[in-house]
Amino acid sequence: MELETTAGAREAVAGTSALQARLNADAGRDVAAVYVSQSPSKTAVLAAVAAAMTAGKPAFVAAALLPELAAAAPTVHRNGASFIPFSPARPGGRYGVGKWLLDKAIAAALILALAPAWLPMFAAIKLDSRGPIVFRQKRLGRGRRDFNIYKFRTMFADVPRYQTSPPGDDDIRITRVGRILRKLGLDETAQLINVLKGQMSLVGPRPEMALVAGTYEPWQNLRFAARPGITGLWQVAGRADQPIHDNLEFDFYYLGHRSLRGDLRILGATIPILFGKGRH
Repeated sequence: MELETTAGAREAVAGTSALQARLNADAGRDVAAVYVSQSPSKTAVLAAVAAAMTAGKPAFVAAALLPELAAAAPTVHRNGASFIPFSPARPGGRYGVGKWLLDKAIAAALILALAPAWLPMFAAIKLDSRGPIVFRQKRLGRGRRDFNIYKFRTMFADVPRYQTSPPGDDDIRITRVGRILRKLGLDETAQLINVLKGQMSLVGPRPEMALVAGTYEPWQNLRFAARPGITGLWQVAGRADQPIHDNLEFDFYYLGHRSLRGDLRILGATIPILFGKGRH
């Protein structure tokens, strides 16, 4: 790892702890950027990125260290090598207002458009297996505040409410109707209500279960800097079949590059996924 000072000099740093200490020293006022060209692990890379972003500094990570993100996000060239740029999470006020209006308008329009499909879907859920139509589960949102996330029930009612999903597609917990709803992405449309209530956004990091977030290292909590979303960069990049905490590079990148145009681009890329083309 290296630091680039405001004077243009490069300073080697031995490990994430030393980087954090250097950024904390004198509030990092002489640090212009953090460069990660090589690292012993992905965890060390992302911890360095989180330290830089938290300190308000940009970070540049060699594309080879995060190949999945490099395939989905623009890279920049520095000294003959390709780097992924991470920016401090500083969304502007106009973006926040615009995103709020976009969320409310699109969520309301989608609920009205989906209402004719929801009614027979409710009947199918009730006839297929006993239990409520809507499944509620506590998740953590912005600032680690908990809320009830809504999904149309796709599992049997006696399944434990909090547990991680088994690997593979053969999940005996899912009902017959539930498999269809998941394939079409209709189970997640209940979260449009969460968007209207201001608990979620259309685009953002996915909300995490508290039992998983309880194992987070402090640097991983950076992903809670934004309101969670129904879809996001890591879903459209084809990584939605992986655990949320295994895709933090996508969340960190999104936090530093948020824009209304980018959100609309992610929403547009989500449409073919919902109709089965690459859904995970």
